[in-house]
Amino acid sequence: MSYRSAFFLLLGVFVLHFSRILFYGEVIFPHDNSLEVGLSEKPNSTRISNRKFSDQSSVFIPELANNLRSDRKGWLATWNPHVQLGRAAYQVSGLSRAYLLTNALSCLTSNPFCLHTALVLLTVGLTGSFMLLFLRSIGIHPAAAFFAAAGLTFGTLISYWLTFEMFLSAICWLTCLLWLVS
Repeated sequence: MSYRSAFFLLLGVFVLHFSRILFYGEVIFPHDNSLEVGLSEKPNSTRISNRKFSDQSSVFIPELANNLRSDRKGWLATWNPHVQLGRAAYQVSGLSRAYLLTNALSCLTSNPFCLHTALVLLTVGLTGSFMLLFLRSIGIHPAAAFFAAAGLTFGTLISYWLTFEMFLSAICWLTCLLWLVS
């Protein structure tokens, strides 16, 4: 096995793991909004729902929508007029066009759900790629590098935090720094 085949194998596993998102257009969202729309019963769904991660629906998606669709004179939204008297718009955790990946993805879509999902998938994919590059740079066997990168990319830690892009970014850019300094 070579590092090139390890990368393509990792890419294949990535496509299989996220096939529902890539091929059917689903978005990453932690719950079905049943409480927000006033449903008393949980509708029949095969999806796992977890209201513990409601920060995505109450903070991340609205801020991303404000940064994508707000009335602004420049390329960056600085004010959120949609809360009481207004406040400064968030510019943290990839929720703003100030971040290169978010700015590049905002050219493709103005839907905050799709953009957040694409940002998460890109971050997860980069995490695996950076880990594979780091392990290659320190001389780990390609098969071991593949399993380590796949373990990080599709393991419990990343899968648990798919709705919190800021936690994924910390892991992603840490592996990037590890690769760059090795």
